[in-house]
Amino acid sequence: MSELLNWAETAGIENLRQQRIAADFLRKEGVTTLTILLAGATGALAYAIKGFDQETAWLASGALAMSLYLYALAAVNVFLVMYIQGFPALYNEPVNLYQKQYSLDALREVELKNLQGRINDAVERNSCQQKRLNAIRIWAVCSPLAFGLAAWMLA
Repeated sequence: MSELLNWAETAGIENLRQQRIAADFLRKEGVTTLTILLAGATGALAYAIKGFDQETAWLASGALAMSLYLYALAAVNVFLVMYIQGFPALYNEPVNLYQKQYSLDALREVELKNLQGRINDAVERNSCQQKRLNAIRIWAVCSPLAFGLAAWMLA
């Protein structure tokens, strides 16, 4: 039984480590997406300011709408993707593990179930972050629609 427990514990801890690596990757992708959104929003804002100086209201309004749209997506990215959340611990706390009234194998079996719960929490967290990041990127691709709609309304 002990060999099976060793194997299951090792695999479970490695799985949770991989989930942590995935979470770090998603965070980095969120930062990259934020950088692109802010660059696009700031560029569109500069174009809008220049457009208002040249009295091309439709062009300036379209650029302003696109800028605001991209800034809004950047804010959503910060609050829903990059917002710091807790991540399940790799190992349990010693005070929870040290229980003299139970055998080591019994404790390890219970801890294996706890490890599975932490893995499930990490998978759910990463899946949610992935879906949010993908949605933000899809909406970012649609940003020219914000420009077109605002420009069309003033044309």
